[in-house]
Amino acid sequence: MNFIVPASDPSFLKVWYSQKMVQYLLCSYLYCRTADFIIPRSVQAEGVAYRYRRVTSPDALSFFFEKFSFFDVPFNLYASNSKVDTSTFPILDMRPEVVKDQIAVLKKEFSSHVAGYDLRFDIDDENLEKAYVDAKKLKSFLDERGVPYWLVFSGKKGFNFCVDSKYCDSGGAVLDLPALNFKVAEFLKKKLVLDCLDLSVYD
Repeated sequence: MNFIVPASDPSFLKVWYSQKMVQYLLCSYLYCRTADFIIPRSVQAEGVAYRYRRVTSPDALSFFFEKFSFFDVPFNLYASNSKVDTSTFPILDMRPEVVKDQIAVLKKEFSSHVAGYDLRFDIDDENLEKAYVDAKKLKSFLDERGVPYWLVFSGKKGFNFCVDSKYCDSGGAVLDLPALNFKVAEFLKKKLVLDCLDLSVYD
């Protein structure tokens, strides 16, 4: 889920995300998930990515903002769909020469740290009005059935609905959830005619 995108006025982002209440709300979502701080290749040819970071408090978030010069360059901030076991998931080193090897190991072992997967619906379109129409249809469907979700405006062109992993149960192994979530999204895309529902997030 993409939370923060470059703005035409970076000073606005800095003021907004420097507020403790905003930081608290962001951290409450990121606490059991990993955060990726990314400069997309569309902005910088080689791209820059700081992945698998744990944001455990507003102070930690402020630390990353300062360490990565977050408001001086056009970063995006993403949260993982997976929830991780905070008792086993490693805290990565800040030194580039060390973290590279840590990430190589983590990629191989990542599934062993997963405690659950969120069910996410990414409604995205260059035409924001079209995306808004689809978002309203999905919102009505979820509200009528009492499904709890987290909703954010994302990427300047869409909406993200997130059903917390604690409400998702495949009846089997945790690692079966991504495939089940894809089937749910695919079903709703057809049932509600959600042309702007992006299924690529399940790849």
